[in-house]
Amino acid sequence: MPLLKWFQTAKTESVIHFSRALAPDFVTYARNTAKCLSDTLTLSGIKLRVPMNALDTVETATFVFLLHVADRAAFMYGGPDKRAIFMDCLLTEVAVDCFLAQTGEFGEYYNAATGRYVQFKELFGKNPQGGLGGFLCWEFTKEIVAFGLTPCPPLTVVTVLQLVGDHAFALTKALNATSWDKLTVQENPRG
Repeated sequence: MPLLKWFQTAKTESVIHFSRALAPDFVTYARNTAKCLSDTLTLSGIKLRVPMNALDTVETATFVFLLHVADRAAFMYGGPDKRAIFMDCLLTEVAVDCFLAQTGEFGEYYNAATGRYVQFKELFGKNPQGGLGGFLCWEFTKEIVAFGLTPCPPLTVVTVLQLVGDHAFALTKALNATSWDKLTVQENPRG
């Protein structure tokens, strides 16, 4: 069953179960994406700045960006109520799994980033006035290259943008998969 159809009709317990089942794969995907972005900067000769705190890392920024992409997909597929259930559970799972010592701060960091990201309606595209401004993937790319101590060469910026777009698109596509063999969700027969 396509996720879109399932998500619209699923019971609360099933959405929670799905979110918990998705969390480990989401964590792995986000970590791999963050490593890919960090490695791209490093291989381009960009030294990363020293973090200002435990959450000031490429990995944390990547987690937050991909959680925001998942949040948008959940809203689109399930509306505000199912999205709230799904994201509350996924955020808790991710925070406990990855940011245990800073669970509260991670929630605040996520909320602040979402406040910035919400103004960008499209993931990617071309600005009618020219340039890439106003698209979520471009704004996140600027955040990632800002972790460098020196300015990024244009080719590195474009490479990071390509990776960000590819990973955001792949996550959105996975969340709209038509077959969820690994994550089969059974409705609770007791209602």
